[in-house]
Amino acid sequence: QFDDNIFQRWNELIDLENVENWPNDNKSQRAFFKALSMLNHPDKNGGNNERFAYLRSLYDEADRRLDSGKNDDDSDLL
Repeated sequence: QFDDNIFQRWNELIDLENVENWPNDNKSQRAFFKALSMLNHPDKNGGNNERFAYLRSLYDEADRRLDSGKNDDDSDLL
């Protein structure tokens, strides 16, 4: 059966390519990722391997940028 919301689900993920659209702290970011994972996981109804892998890569990038931003802030204290 075709998922009528397939384009909406992809577009929601594409919006997350901009790290500004992710929460600004680790705890909120992880909760956000978990909620989106429940919608996109291949074992869930409407889930998809490609979408889940894409979400995971977006999360990893947002997490790296959040961590690097913290390191940049800490360097000002030295």
